[in-house]
Amino acid sequence: MTSVTTRKDIGLRYNLFRRKPTPDLCCAAPEDRPVPGFVEAGSWEYAGTMAPDELAAPGFDHAAASLGLRLKGFHLFQAVSPLKGNSGQGTRCERRSVL
Repeated sequence: MTSVTTRKDIGLRYNLFRRKPTPDLCCAAPEDRPVPGFVEAGSWEYAGTMAPDELAAPGFDHAAASLGLRLKGFHLFQAVSPLKGNSGQGTRCERRSVL
């Protein structure tokens, strides 16, 4: 199987957002690209960034994220632990791809 992850994709910083009504639904969008249109302030909240030199979210799959970026410009995944947000609670997410 050929990986679709490129060196450029691995070096991306991601802005992380979580859906307020469903906080385990997360969106990772590259920091240098526009926030996806469906991420609205009323139903989504900023949950921090994930830098390339930081330990990735447990289970975060760079290959799946890379494919999501190529197809849609973002990556949706389901968290099994809280994202670190403005409240400071939680640290990282585990991903289950929603592509």
